[in-house]
Amino acid sequence: MRSPYRQSAFFLLGTTADSSLREIHRVQRRMEVALQLGQVFKSSLLPFLRRDQLSREEILEAVHRLENGRSRLKEELFWVHAGNQNDCMPDNPLPYPELVAFLTPKAEGTGKRTAIAKHNLAVIYHALAFEEELNRAATIQLRYECWLHSYRYWRETH
Repeated sequence: MRSPYRQSAFFLLGTTADSSLREIHRVQRRMEVALQLGQVFKSSLLPFLRRDQLSREEILEAVHRLENGRSRLKEELFWVHAGNQNDCMPDNPLPYPELVAFLTPKAEGTGKRTAIAKHNLAVIYHALAFEEELNRAATIQLRYECWLHSYRYWRETH
């Protein structure tokens, strides 16, 4: 079983689901230059998801999926969003516990920011659940809790 989150175009490009095409193309150019210089790409927005070094073809394919409206919508549904004021994701990648601690208070209450924070928590727990299924050292309890939290936040996402 492979994690679908590791295949996300947004994950591969290291950006949020509400990035504009202009931003996506800027990331693409940066990544292509880094690839030519033999540099390693920065870590993912979700550091517990390991990202392998990408080829130019993988970068172009990810960008192409985001240029296509239908495939972009599918990608957006299962990735994190920064929100209108860029306050629904931290400025720098955080380890899993700190990322959840950052988002949990934002997921309380009502409104657009709350909905985005809940969506982000659903994505994070869902991605982590897949990762823990692949982790032989993960306990059944940890796997269960990840799936349970994922289900809870997907259910609460409107």
